[in-house]
Amino acid sequence: MTKQRELEMLLLTMFAAVPLYFTQTIGAGPLIAFHLVMTGIVVRVASGKGPELIPALIMRGLAIAYIAFYAVDAAAISRSAIAASTHLVLFIATYQPIESVHRNNYAQRLLTAGLIFIASLATATHITIVLFVIAFAFLMFRQMMYVSHAETVRSIQRDYSAAETAFDDFLRQYPNHPLAGNAIYWMGESLFVRGQYRAAANSFLKGYQTYGKSEKAPESLLKLAMSLQRLGQKDAACSSFNELNTKFPNAPARVKSAAQSERQRGGC
Repeated sequence: MTKQRELEMLLLTMFAAVPLYFTQTIGAGPLIAFHLVMTGIVVRVASGKGPELIPALIMRGLAIAYIAFYAVDAAAISRSAIAASTHLVLFIATYQPIESVHRNNYAQRLLTAGLIFIASLATATHITIVLFVIAFAFLMFRQMMYVSHAETVRSIQRDYSAAETAFDDFLRQYPNHPLAGNAIYWMGESLFVRGQYRAAANSFLKGYQTYGKSEKAPESLLKLAMSLQRLGQKDAACSSFNELNTKFPNAPARVKSAAQSERQRGGC
């Protein structure tokens, strides 16, 4: 997760608890403590450090202890299951950023922020709460779009990784197969779309050199040039574009068009 996205998530969680100051569902003390801890985490993340304001091991111990404390809180301290539950959710909200160092819990953090906001709305009666609802809905929507995008990317990454393995297995078993040139091209393509340009360049180069008569040879040379371009190797990329024109004057129109666009983009 980027620093900006992490900061947005932290600030959204803090914002969700703001109405609690006005609804007085819980006392000001726990709320102030919550915002102080979250502010400390925000400062650490903004300065380029991790969110572990409190060591994860200590937080895990506190989490275990809180199970027993919750019953005590509800029965003797807050004397309210709603207040005790809100305290619990606030504690979880401070624990989750620290836990996120060890596992991806972004979706759970969004759920926690939503629970905090629901607690904030539970006893709200003033019309101004509508402004909080609109602002929170907008910020939550941004985060949900990010989660959806991230999950899509992870799914694509898994699919491409599986495809890469399949192509590699095929090439090892059938290196002289008529479709071997296609297989190594698509293996390089799976690397290219994931931003692994050096590995992609190696794959495209091998495909071009080993299977120079394959129908994918022009595209392999094109993608080799594009991979080198992404790696900042301008001279090598331009040389590959020139070689494409020389070696494959009858390359498909889409290959020629893509090569022309990429040449201009790279300043060749």
